[in-house]
Amino acid sequence: MPAFPFSRFEVQGPSMLPSFSEGERVLALSLQPPEIQEMLRKLMPLHFAEPKGGDVVVLEKNGEKMVKRVSLDLRDGTYLVHGDNSSESTDSRAFGSVKRSEILGRVMFKY
Repeated sequence: MPAFPFSRFEVQGPSMLPSFSEGERVLALSLQPPEIQEMLRKLMPLHFAEPKGGDVVVLEKNGEKMVKRVSLDLRDGTYLVHGDNSSESTDSRAFGSVKRSEILGRVMFKY
C-alpha cells in the first residue's frame, strides 16, 4: 500500500458527464490491498467501508482504468457499475459485474 492512501487519476471520455468531465483529475482513497484496508476500516470505518451504491470509484477492467458509479452490490463480492452519461458509457451493461479486487479506490475529490 502506498504511504499516502490516495492515488491520482484522470477522467477519460464523456461517460461520467455531468458529474465529471473528460480531463478532470480525481483523488481516490485506495481500497487495495484488501487485507490492509480491513485494519484501516477498524480505525476509520466511514472512509474505508466497502463500496456501496452511489459511490464513485476508480476501477481497472480489461487493463483499462476508468471512473464509474457503483449501481449495485451483488452480495457475492461483485458490483455493477455505470457511467452517469449512460448513452456514452461502457460499463457493466457491456462488461458485466466488477470484482471487488478490480476496484482500486473510492473517489473523494476532483480538481
